[in-house]
Amino acid sequence: MKELIREVFECNLCSDIAAFEKTFYYNNPSPEIGILMQNPAFPSKKEKSELQNAITFEEQIQVQVKYLREWVSNSGHFFKPFFILLKQKGLISYDELANYRYSGGYLSDFYFFDAVKCRSVTKDITLEHFTNCSRFVERELDQLSKIKIIFSFSSRTWEHFKEKFNPRLVKKDVQLNNMKVTSAHGHHFSILYKNRIIYVIPLVHMSERIFNNLLRNSYFDYLEEGLDELVNIK
Repeated sequence: MKELIREVFECNLCSDIAAFEKTFYYNNPSPEIGILMQNPAFPSKKEKSELQNAITFEEQIQVQVKYLREWVSNSGHFFKPFFILLKQKGLISYDELANYRYSGGYLSDFYFFDAVKCRSVTKDITLEHFTNCSRFVERELDQLSKIKIIFSFSSRTWEHFKEKFNPRLVKKDVQLNNMKVTSAHGHHFSILYKNRIIYVIPLVHMSERIFNNLLRNSYFDYLEEGLDELVNIK
């Protein structure tokens, strides 16, 4: 994993975008659940200053994990019901939810990674950037030998993921209008990756704007159905 981290941080394929830094959150991954996000947001002034003072890759990762934890703590509209639901389905365990969220206990259960590693303005990210980073995502999957489930967030993440990995609906009697994330949201897919079956559940972005305006309470209704299918198979 250390060699992969070095390659990510030293990559210059996407020099056309205003990338400040690359993002990596772990150097010794072992969780069974992956959270695949679209791309990391451009850092705040405070985070940017801390990253500039971080000399080694390990120090940069420590800063990025710090702000990942802050983001999870501040995104209770999504992560509180998400963690509760996964505990109900027996996929994670914790004693007290607030402590699990604020202490970062979930970092032992989830592997957070980005489809695009560059920290840039989201509107500047194109398909080319997803393609350039796909080799890193594959290398991560190679080393994530315990990963059994991936939650894929956002439409563009799902569009690239399905083109790259050709996911298949697990439940044969389900008919989707199309394979866009708004139709695939919460459904249970699988991919065959180098002789390993990995289950995938695509989800629309969990931002408050989309969360409140698009699916509202049905966001977790659809997700629960997909998780029930997954648990029954496991």
